[in-house]
Amino acid sequence: MDRGEFNKDVDLIAGFTQVEGHMLLNIVFPAANNPEMNMTEFKEIVSMALPAFTSRNDKTEEIVEAATHVYVKNTDDDHNLPYILAKMCGDALITHTTYMTAMKFAALSAQRTFLYDFHLRPFFSTKPKFITADHGDDLFFTFGLTKLADALGIPCAIGQEKTEYIRQEDMVIQLWTSFAKTGIPSADGAPTWLELEEGGAFMKIAQHPELLHNYEEEQMKFWLETVPAIYAAEKRDEL
Repeated sequence: MDRGEFNKDVDLIAGFTQVEGHMLLNIVFPAANNPEMNMTEFKEIVSMALPAFTSRNDKTEEIVEAATHVYVKNTDDDHNLPYILAKMCGDALITHTTYMTAMKFAALSAQRTFLYDFHLRPFFSTKPKFITADHGDDLFFTFGLTKLADALGIPCAIGQEKTEYIRQEDMVIQLWTSFAKTGIPSADGAPTWLELEEGGAFMKIAQHPELLHNYEEEQMKFWLETVPAIYAAEKRDEL
């Protein structure tokens, strides 16, 4: 992509969910969902998970310490550790690479680039309450799962809750449909979605959508600059 060898004649919409790592992490490390997790257990799981998610098994201890410094702001607040762990691993595997790809596309292509951060919870989710949207949850809204389940006679949300889920799904469908038709995502009740190159603009797709700027600067800088610098320093040491 750095060489410009990609299709520059299309518009791009790219994004990620609130926490990309919960489902994937818990398949391999069930203990990652332990609400009683302490810092020692947190670092043990991180030291095993990050090499799997980054495809690197060197400099693990240094990266774990650096990542913990970025993500864990209050080491006494243990009840947030399962969320932080899932967020960190999701950022390592999916979020930062999606962000990097969108930024490069916006810089190298003359076409429009839109970025989103998805924060809607499917009606059937049994995940912990701190996981609003996990890996793949945006697909259920894109295809209107509540209406589909209703049409197929599958039990789902009822009453006002069902109405709200349908409203959220309709909004997401409008965004994607308008993007497919015009290259610009828009929906009733959603703010104007600016292109990524306009001050790092991205849409937080939530119950009340917001247009925000510069997605999680500290975390993205860590994965895109700090981690590569750690690996580069190792190569220099080997010379």
